Amino acid sequence: MTQYLMRKERDSENLKNAIKNYEPLWFNVRPFSLGNAKTKVSEDLLGKKFNFLFLDGLKFSSDRDLICLPLKDYKFGFKTEYQNKNGSRIYPYYDDPNDPLLLEVSLTCLRNVIDDLLIEISFKGKIKLEMELYTNRRKYWKIE
Repeated sequence: MTQYLMRKERDSENLKNAIKNYEPLWFNVRPFSLGNAKTKVSEDLLGKKFNFLFLDGLKFSSDRDLICLPLKDYKFGFKTEYQNKNGSRIYPYYDDPNDPLLLEVSLTCLRNVIDDLLIEISFKGKIKLEMELYTNRRKYWKIE
């Protein structure tokens, strides 16, 4: 599965750019492992204001408060994945979201595991990425 990694230090900026420049469609939170997490959120964002705030945790809201994560277990930055109109993942020929041979993208999903919860935010269309850093044989991307 090809997911484009983004640096944790840039999560606030990347989320802000995504929400400001692309249409959020869906916000989903569910338990990631068999641990104690029981929280579930599934919110249709179409036509709603969607926002987040990093302050004493990470708080997501739309027309109402959705969830506040204490950030006790927050190790990695968000990852980006592209999907086609059928909801199938798109695998580029090369590890490059700007590959001219990439199939048409109809949905972009930002994902992260925070506090043993899988956070997924879906956006309409293709969120454009640019390479920010290449280190330890890994490419890190940021939202344009």
